[in-house]
Amino acid sequence: MTAKALSTTRPVLDGQTYPRIGLALGSGAARAVCQLGLLKRLREENIPVSYVMGSSMGALIGAVYALGLDYELALEKIFHYAEFGNLNNITNFNILHESLYKKNLTEQLLNELFADFTFEDCKIPFAVTAVDLESGTSVLLNKGPLVSAIRASTSIPGIFEPVLMEGRYLVDGGLLENCPVYSLRQHGNCDLIVGVNIHDDKNRQVISGYIYKKFYKRRQQGHFLSQKIQNIKDDMTLLGAIIMRSLDILRQEVWNYRLAESAPDLMINIDIEKIGLFEFSKISGLVQIGEKIFDRHYPALRRLIAVKKKILNKKGRNVNL
Repeated sequence: MTAKALSTTRPVLDGQTYPRIGLALGSGAARAVCQLGLLKRLREENIPVSYVMGSSMGALIGAVYALGLDYELALEKIFHYAEFGNLNNITNFNILHESLYKKNLTEQLLNELFADFTFEDCKIPFAVTAVDLESGTSVLLNKGPLVSAIRASTSIPGIFEPVLMEGRYLVDGGLLENCPVYSLRQHGNCDLIVGVNIHDDKNRQVISGYIYKKFYKRRQQGHFLSQKIQNIKDDMTLLGAIIMRSLDILRQEVWNYRLAESAPDLMINIDIEKIGLFEFSKISGLVQIGEKIFDRHYPALRRLIAVKKKILNKKGRNVNL
C-alpha cells in the first residue's frame, strides 16, 4: 500500500523538457463526473500528465483517465448504474447492517468499468486514497486490483460498507481530503500540482428541506400502508442526509488545513448546486460543464507550464533534480 515513486525522467516535447504534472481529482459522487470534461480537454490539448491521484469519486474518474478508457463508454455505464442502482428503492437498503446500502450497488458499476484491471495496467501512474478507520490515517493504494481499491476509496462511512484490505478497514478517502492535493504533494515527485475540488451546499439544502417536511409541513392523509412505506423512505433518506451533512462539516475543517499545507500550483474549484450527491441520472450535462471550467482555467495552466519549462530548460540546469 506504500506509494511507488514517480519516474525521475520528465517528459520531452518538441525538444524541450516538460514539467511533471500531478493531477488530484476530488470527491463529489455524481457531481464529480464533471471532471471527465476537464480530463477530456487535457487530452485534446496534448498536455501530458505524469501522475494521477483520486479520492472517492475522483478515484473512479481518475482510473478511467489513467487507463485511457473511452469517456463516452464510461458515461454510458454510469447511466446504466443510475437505472439499476436506484438508491431510493427500499430493497437496496442494508437493514440492520454496517451500512445504509448494499455493497453490490457500487460493485456492479466498478466491475463493469474496470473488470480485471490493476494499477499496473494504467498508462499513467495512478493512486487512490482511503482512510483507515482504526488508525484514522490516510492510506495510499496503488497496487493490485482497481475495483477493490476504488470501492474502498468511495465507501462513504455509514452509506456504503467499509472494505477490509490487508488488515485495514478502509472507508472513503474524501473523509480527510476532498481533493488529495496533500497526499500528492507528500508522495508524488511533481513539478506542478493541479487539484480539482467539487463544492456545493446541496447537503445543507437537503437537510433544510427535510427538517421543514418532517416538522413543519402538514402531512396529507393517505392509504395507511402506502403512507407508512413513504415515511420509512423519507426517514432513510434523511438518515443519509444527516450523515452526509455531518461529514461535510467535519471534512471542511480538515480540508482547509490540508489545502494550506499542500499549496497546489492550481486549484480548480467547481460549484454544482442542481445535482444531488447520488443523482446519477442527471449527469448528462456535467461533462460539458467540466470542459467549460477547463477552458476558463486553461490560460493560467499554460502560464504555469511556461514558467516551469523556462526554468527546466535553462542552460546548464540538471533537469533530473
